[in-house]
Amino acid sequence: MNRINYEKIEQYIRDDNILGKGKEVTVYDYGDSVIKIFSNNRTSPYKLISINGIEKLSELPLKYFNKPQDLIIRDGIVIGYSENKLIESELNPNEIDYEGIKEDIITLSDNGFKIQDLYYNYIIHNNHFYFIDLTSYMYVPTEEEFLKKSFYNNNIKEMNIFLIGYLHFNAFQDKNDGYEFTKIYRANEYRLKNCSDSFYGDIKKQTL
Repeated sequence: MNRINYEKIEQYIRDDNILGKGKEVTVYDYGDSVIKIFSNNRTSPYKLISINGIEKLSELPLKYFNKPQDLIIRDGIVIGYSENKLIESELNPNEIDYEGIKEDIITLSDNGFKIQDLYYNYIIHNNHFYFIDLTSYMYVPTEEEFLKKSFYNNNIKEMNIFLIGYLHFNAFQDKNDGYEFTKIYRANEYRLKNCSDSFYGDIKKQTL
């Protein structure tokens, strides 16, 4: 993973170049990429992932999780990272690559990542869901199979709730909301009834 000194990208860190702000980062345009600078007043309830976790994410062969590319360093401290720029587009639900999403979940789980803060951290790009802001994920480097299985079960559950909520209950589509507790509850009820021990996408593929 490359490390970029802040001085080399400082020209991009200005108010008129901001693409967005979140609980963790401010996002700046950077050509074909974006720069995400960690907020001084971080409001996310999740602990920021370790630098080792960011570096590990950058190495994984992920298809639909927008992983970090370069670390941004200032005075010897990591203050942010870059990642691929994704342009919003429309979604055709019949073309969702469920197999690709599941493969990513397996890869993340096997490498010690627990998905957190998923529901509103996505972009629809080239007719697919792409998940962003992975630095809220928990990272536990481990060779213990029971931990990997635990992460997998959690990650499948979180993805199932997201997909069911989005596709069946119009949840998570207003990213400024964040308080769709009834829709999340209904999505989880649907999950427990239809795919409590499996991936929603495996069931969905059978109906397409």
